[in-house]
Amino acid sequence: MIVLQSVTKSYGDVRAVNGVTLAISRGEFAFLMGTNGAGKTTLLRLISREEQPDAGVVLVGGGNTAELTGPSLTRLRRRMGVVYQDTRLLPNATVAENVALPLRVRGMGGATLTSDVKAVLERVRLADKESRFPRELSGGEQRKVAIARAVVANPEILLCDEPTESLSAERAAEIVDLLLDINADGVTTVVATHDTGTVNRLRRRVIHMDDGCVQSDTLVGSAAQPQPANGPG
Repeated sequence: MIVLQSVTKSYGDVRAVNGVTLAISRGEFAFLMGTNGAGKTTLLRLISREEQPDAGVVLVGGGNTAELTGPSLTRLRRRMGVVYQDTRLLPNATVAENVALPLRVRGMGGATLTSDVKAVLERVRLADKESRFPRELSGGEQRKVAIARAVVANPEILLCDEPTESLSAERAAEIVDLLLDINADGVTTVVATHDTGTVNRLRRRVIHMDDGCVQSDTLVGSAAQPQPANGPG
């Protein structure tokens, strides 16, 4: 589903991603672990084609993302949902309006849009907050709105950048359980985090990054005890 081959990305003198080769299968759930500056966010941006590599190839669904332009690039992005670290919710739009945005961009309206928005808000347990504004929500609720917006159009891939940052252990567990529920529908899910408690609890695939490189890749990994890189890709 997602393949990176010797991918490098630099910003000035800083090599944010350094020769990464990696494969993530369709329907897989994987954690990207690493401290701030390890390269996790840049890797997600390369997958979503918000950035292009300086060297190497990024393949999504078998297609080289660097070769996509216009309608083909739009189709790629519509296959993905992205949850940003800062949520990027529109402050003057209600919860329902924020979640509806991807559908409106695609030209959907009327009863179908209303029904789809209500369904996804029920899934994230925020149906009673549809008329609230982001400033009226807790941090965990804002993350749930961001997730709802990312999945309302039924993407094949979900990319999440630090979705549990600054949340209590209880709220973080709610967010991750929600992501697991979405993944169970067959959505390929990649979660960048440095939340060791969550990673160790779930024992899913863990890709450890440091200084732009993949340091280890384990199918049933631990945040605390990375092993030598010998996983897929």
